[in-house]
Amino acid sequence: MGKTLYINGVIRTMDDKNSVYDSMFVRDGRIEDLGDYDSLKEKYYDAEIVDLQGRLVLPGFTESHIHVIEAARSIVDLNLKGIETFEEFKNVLISFSKSKDTEWVIGSGWDEGIFGGRMPNRYDIDRVINDKPVCLVRQDGHSMVLNSKALKLLGLNEDENIRISKNAIKDDEGLTGLFMKNGFLKY
Repeated sequence: MGKTLYINGVIRTMDDKNSVYDSMFVRDGRIEDLGDYDSLKEKYYDAEIVDLQGRLVLPGFTESHIHVIEAARSIVDLNLKGIETFEEFKNVLISFSKSKDTEWVIGSGWDEGIFGGRMPNRYDIDRVINDKPVCLVRQDGHSMVLNSKALKLLGLNEDENIRISKNAIKDDEGLTGLFMKNGFLKY
């Protein structure tokens, strides 16, 4: 990989001092030195020079497979992570619905353990809230459940493409309100 001196950048270290440098020396893909151009140019005179043209450089991030949008939404919307029983789920859902002046109840983070190990359906949600549309996304983001009010408001019961979709889980009465990525039920 060799030696490269990156110059003319805004290089943020995110250390305790919030240090910012304009130049960075990299050897074989590893940062070895940070500083201003004048202090580094003589030390690393034989390195390839790359002008960052004022671009921002941040420390590397390790992606732990979080869903950034969902993580942010869990701060604003109803966060169901850690809920372990249907009774607790019911209380949190009712409390959230009453405390927020919203047309929809939107939440995420549920796990089917709340429903005794089975995937939930619109009837489970209708027992708790039936006067507002409800959309709840599973903790992994690959499934969601809508209550009857949401299904009706969105016109999903009448949508032939939805009714025949493998992603829409059905029972004898039609749509259950449960939608799963690739329509695959592993439970």
